[in-house]
Amino acid sequence: MVSLTWQQVNTWRLSQQYLSRCLQSQIFIEAVRRTLGIHAQVMSAAELSIAARVDGLSPQDVQSALWRERTLVKTWVMRQTLHLIPTTDFPIYIAARRLTDINWPSIFERSGIKRALFDAYLSAASEILNSGPLTRQQFVEAVGERLKSPELHDLLAKGSWGIAFKPLAWLAFWLINIGIGLVIVDAITSRSALLLLGRLAELGGVLAFVIGSWKRVKAFGK
Repeated sequence: MVSLTWQQVNTWRLSQQYLSRCLQSQIFIEAVRRTLGIHAQVMSAAELSIAARVDGLSPQDVQSALWRERTLVKTWVMRQTLHLIPTTDFPIYIAARRLTDINWPSIFERSGIKRALFDAYLSAASEILNSGPLTRQQFVEAVGERLKSPELHDLLAKGSWGIAFKPLAWLAFWLINIGIGLVIVDAITSRSALLLLGRLAELGGVLAFVIGSWKRVKAFGK
């Protein structure tokens, strides 16, 4: 068995995270890909996190990739929180995310929205978004006109942490930086989850018991 010192382990992990060998700004998307997404609940923190891994990167470079070039996507993925991920990897994340058991009807019911209304909401959202990107306000108004539910309107307009929109992100209906729009994701299989886990293994620091505790991922333990 190979024996390593803590300094060697730390050196390797810093290298894998591009914290000891920074990338050039022209290929900074690779830093986002390598770290399996950048946490973006606070956008300025996401910009700093990428800049720590890339020489000469400015906040404007990140904003341009997000809003103009569309090489980055901002949406809810890990831990139901906002992350920046490469656009080309978006189907992989959504496929893996959809393998988890989250009882969205139960979550919505806490706000007074019964299962029938929840199902109607998903159906209406799909039809509404098929017409093209919408702002959040436009989407809320369109849902309100169709379903006429005060409880659902309040959750969409005032709900915290974007809870009413997360099921849409899980279904790949919502990309924040393209407004709200419908995206079709093909081949939703456990292979996508395993691919993500393979990339995690490249980073180091993910212990077996941590991965094994992800009990909500279906078909992973085999």
